[in-house]
Amino acid sequence: MESSNENVSKWKVKDKIFLVLSIVVGFLIFFFSSLPNPLPATMVEPCLVISLSNTLHFLEFAALSFCLVLGLEKKIKGEIILIIAVAWAIIDEVHQIFVPNRYFDVLDLIIDAIGILTGFSVYFILKKLIVKIKQ
Repeated sequence: MESSNENVSKWKVKDKIFLVLSIVVGFLIFFFSSLPNPLPATMVEPCLVISLSNTLHFLEFAALSFCLVLGLEKKIKGEIILIIAVAWAIIDEVHQIFVPNRYFDVLDLIIDAIGILTGFSVYFILKKLIVKIKQ
């Protein structure tokens, strides 16, 4: 019979699927940020800019962190998973410096970070709800 430590160290199919999905999401983020013409912002209120681009940044990085935590939670500490996701956001912004009509944007980084924290939080909220439902 295997010990619990041996179980934790093995890669389950679910872990592999979500790790691959994380990689796919990461490359999709990179692909979309490689497109030269960003979507125009829509002014809703003075000083508040809501754009499809900002919404996509939020959703992309929420999905990335959600998939990363699903695939890696039993292998890597949560803080490291967050660092990986934030590092990808920084790499994404730096890479945009070299794309026509794109630039490094601190606001995008903030939106990415909010998305990352949201994806991470949604995972843990769902995990707690599932545990409560099973009881």
